[in-house]
Amino acid sequence: MLRACLITLIIGLPSLASAAEIAPADVMPVARASSGVFDALKPLLDAREQESLGDFQNSFTNYGTVLLHDADNIEALFGLANSALKLGKGEMATKAYSRLSRLNLTAPEKTEQFTGQTLADVMTGALTDPEAGLRTALKTAPNDHRIWNALGQHYDSQKKWTQSWDAYQRAEKAGFSTAGLHNNLGMSFLAQKKYRGAISHFKYAAKLAPKNTQYKNNYRFALLVNGDYRAALEGVSDNDAGMLLGDAGLIAMQREDYVLARILLKKAIEISPSYNARASKTLDALEARHN
Repeated sequence: MLRACLITLIIGLPSLASAAEIAPADVMPVARASSGVFDALKPLLDAREQESLGDFQNSFTNYGTVLLHDADNIEALFGLANSALKLGKGEMATKAYSRLSRLNLTAPEKTEQFTGQTLADVMTGALTDPEAGLRTALKTAPNDHRIWNALGQHYDSQKKWTQSWDAYQRAEKAGFSTAGLHNNLGMSFLAQKKYRGAISHFKYAAKLAPKNTQYKNNYRFALLVNGDYRAALEGVSDNDAGMLLGDAGLIAMQREDYVLARILLKKAIEISPSYNARASKTLDALEARHN
């Protein structure tokens, strides 16, 4: 199902907990008769492959399974934390990084733990000065593209467009993909309401990474907010088109672009082959807010 995928930055800082608290909620505790290391091997191997393929939801689950068998497995803790960051689960990432801080880590692992914890703190809003925290992390790991991207997103939130542009460029120089760079620039242009520029960047990102559905959906969203409905919905079923328009309307409403939100939501209701309850409910909430 098509969805408009806007990047949001949210990250957090609770205290460390047990392995069962770190593991995903749907992972069952291990029975006392479990063989431990052997039971943890298959999910660990699966999680490695899933993380490498960008399947972060399943890697998150499998790393959690490993931790129920081996609570201090350093690889699994880093894997779960990194997967959590990719999924926007800042509090889960924080718990894993906090647990790692209590273990006997190598020097490179200590650096990875520190930078990861900083990213999680930014995501959950735990830092009073995110820019200072990220700049401090860059002194330790100047070639960590994740930190440069987080800095760029922070500057976007502050409407410091020149600084965000520079930070995204630095992320690419540090090893971030060119496709990812243009996706981030597209997000920045969206925030500036420079829709045609956003369309151009998203289109190029999708061309460079044709299997990445997020880039394709961001491209469609930019077309929608620019009013290019035909191009945005090309090859999309009426049902998916209604959902895509509804999602776009909800996002526009969250960004307080109420005129655009109303247009998109009405279009979603109009084009849907059956009653679009979600779009109708969102439109009712929008109208109630302005009555």
